[in-house]
Amino acid sequence: MSKGWVVGFTEAEGSFYSTRKDTSKTVHGSGITQKLDPIVLNGIRQISHISSKVKYRKKHNFYMLDTTQKRSIENICTYFQGNLVGMKSSESKVWKRSLKYRNHFAKLLKIQQTLRSLRPQRFLPEPDEASARWPVGAEPWGGPPAPPPERFYAPKGAPNLHE
Repeated sequence: MSKGWVVGFTEAEGSFYSTRKDTSKTVHGSGITQKLDPIVLNGIRQISHISSKVKYRKKHNFYMLDTTQKRSIENICTYFQGNLVGMKSSESKVWKRSLKYRNHFAKLLKIQQTLRSLRPQRFLPEPDEASARWPVGAEPWGGPPAPPPERFYAPKGAPNLHE
């Protein structure tokens, strides 16, 4: 597997997140899923030096490589440094900068909300029952293209990570 291929696969199937461990602790994590083959995830696991095992989720029929281990997170940051593009790049930069707030629960909760707001909604709206048609622009094949944004701005209320 080439680095470019792994980066592209992660942009499509990976995620960078923070999650609550308990009422006063939030940890960083990274995960990637694959529907058909655990071999790809095992390769990524070796390349990124992730100690977690690839798990199979029988209920949803997919394989998952997920870690919240500090050393694995540092390895992931090093591996993807400057290689991601688009929204995954923005998401990973916010996530990586937030690593310095590991012990600041309130800040990490705000950053967690920011990361969630950066992710696109992955749900398709149901077709209009009266006409059995999809709403215009929400067709599964994409519908008419949306105009490109002029510039990326952080969502309203997002924490300032340069403090």
